[in-house]
Amino acid sequence: MEEAFYRRKIASAKPVLTVKWSDPVLDEGYVAYPKRLVRAAPKIFRGEHAMEQLAVALALVDYIRPDNSRPPSVGFLAFTAGLDAERFQERLRELADLGLVTWMGNREGLKYSLEGLQQAILENSGED
Repeated sequence: MEEAFYRRKIASAKPVLTVKWSDPVLDEGYVAYPKRLVRAAPKIFRGEHAMEQLAVALALVDYIRPDNSRPPSVGFLAFTAGLDAERFQERLRELADLGLVTWMGNREGLKYSLEGLQQAILENSGED
């Protein structure tokens, strides 16, 4: 049985964001997307599933909070990424095979690390 998730809306975004994006686009929040990732993404996420891999990576980033001790379910992460759970897991396995993500757990509680992705960003963003 699929879990039912909903998109929580936020009151308003920070002024610096509303200059770049409209309130309706930001009404569910935003994911921190470093400029280095903008430059490195075409080199890191390649092939026919590149955009889905990026969506999975950003869903993983989005869930991380300093005070969040409960691991997310695959269903919730898939919902955030806009994918069904099976497709999310396929892309997650691809990211793991590329060394970008390490993970353990099951569909109900996924623990993960993005150290490989962070290293790939540094290696592919023109670091001096």
